[in-house]
Amino acid sequence: MHAPKTQSRAVQATPQSAFDAVLGLAQAKPYELRGVNNELGQLVFLRGKTALSWGTLHLVEVAPSSEGATITVTVGGRDDAPKALMDGWKHNKAAAKLLDSAEAVLGGSASAPHTPMDSHALLDDGRTVPWTGPEFPTA
Repeated sequence: MHAPKTQSRAVQATPQSAFDAVLGLAQAKPYELRGVNNELGQLVFLRGKTALSWGTLHLVEVAPSSEGATITVTVGGRDDAPKALMDGWKHNKAAAKLLDSAEAVLGGSASAPHTPMDSHALLDDGRTVPWTGPEFPTA
């Protein structure tokens, strides 16, 4: 991942509700869900290539906090994409937009229905493997 940018936001919701909100967003277009770790509250998903973008990689972690939950989003460029001068700015904006969308879902002003899933990772070669540890599986 190149030019990664990370943002965190505390939300007044249970960690499970916050995780479900982000999972619902990740299961909808324009994202492609690549991994779910229910036990650790982690998600990995891609935003695909378009005419003006090479796409981005999103890493999300939801953890308990004093307010309820903290959602941490890291957005970066895909390893197979060329690097550009404005990537850091674009990744920061994408992280903020995802956090805003999650808050809207939690607040009820937007919907993002989710389908519960077992913990898994979709590898680049198309295989689906269990994701049980803290690191994303690579083989």
